[in-house]
Amino acid sequence: MVDGSSAALAAPMREGFKGLLSSVGLVVGGEVSRLSRTDKDGCQPFNTLIADARNLYDLNRLDDRLGLGIEGTLSVVELETFASVRRSSRSSHPTA
Repeated sequence: MVDGSSAALAAPMREGFKGLLSSVGLVVGGEVSRLSRTDKDGCQPFNTLIADARNLYDLNRLDDRLGLGIEGTLSVVELETFASVRRSSRSSHPTA
């Protein structure tokens, strides 16, 4: 089953995601930090383990939720930094 990474704002349309989490014991992905959410759309209530290339996370454990959440925050900061540098570069080099 593929979720398609829909935005959290579209949560009512993400029944496939909830169904996946309630029926599997492990979710493997390349970028799993977004799954650290503890809201109703998160993995914690389903006892689903999360894995990426570096680690296996159990979101029922506080330290795993914290670590995954920090990774997600750092990923957002990295993307924002790259976007800021790109915008700055474009504004300082006008097109001829």
